[in-house]
Amino acid sequence: MFSVVLLLRLGSVSLDAALLVAIPVGIFYLLLNKGTGLGMLAILTGMYLLSPYVGWQMGVALFVGGWVVQFIGHYYEGKKPAFFKNAVHLLIGPLWLLNDLYNPCICRPTNPSQPRFDLTC
Repeated sequence: MFSVVLLLRLGSVSLDAALLVAIPVGIFYLLLNKGTGLGMLAILTGMYLLSPYVGWQMGVALFVGGWVVQFIGHYYEGKKPAFFKNAVHLLIGPLWLLNDLYNPCICRPTNPSQPRFDLTC
């Protein structure tokens, strides 16, 4: 959606609003966690490269649909979205989802005094 907004063109190099947003966000993700940050950079890069082939109407529809699904989920959960308290959580949410995809099972110690771990899904 932001890739439609061209900000600057210098010869064959162009800067659009999508890059202006994605570059600092990607750096923020890498500073938080290198593993999930690299995963998010791969996702952001893929989305940016696919954006010329997806119309802006589809981008708007996915954006609005995602917000609707999010608020429905929070309604059933009975909790307000965290970004109402802190806007940084708008960036943390996608990273949190990617982390859950990386770690579907959590290693937890069965007994804190023993070094043995069991996988719990």
